Amino acid sequence: KSGEWLAALEVLSDSAISRVRLGEAVFNAAIDACQKTGEWPHALGVLGEMHRQQVGPNTITYSAAIGACAAGGGWQQVSYLWSEMRQRSVAPSNTTYAAVIDAYGRGPMWEH
Repeated sequence: KSGEWLAALEVLSDSAISRVRLGEAVFNAAIDACQKTGEWPHALGVLGEMHRQQVGPNTITYSAAIGACAAGGGWQQVSYLWSEMRQRSVAPSNTTYAAVIDAYGRGPMWEH
């Protein structure tokens, strides 16, 4: 299972070399693969690539990225993602709220 996120990122890399324009579902799947193993820096890298390719992240994108941060100890990034999501007028879902609360519950911010 731990290699699945790496395989997903290799597929993204291959598509860039081939100059294939990917949609949000493909990026979301890659971020979800990173979430499952807590590879939050890679999940954020995929999110950055979405921005570079002008593919608009959606609720699923942000929920998975926030979940990856929670799973991998990157709770510090959650505030940034939450803010970006709101600035882009992407509506949070129950999953998003749960991921944010989970991330904050894992980090020292909860103590404040």
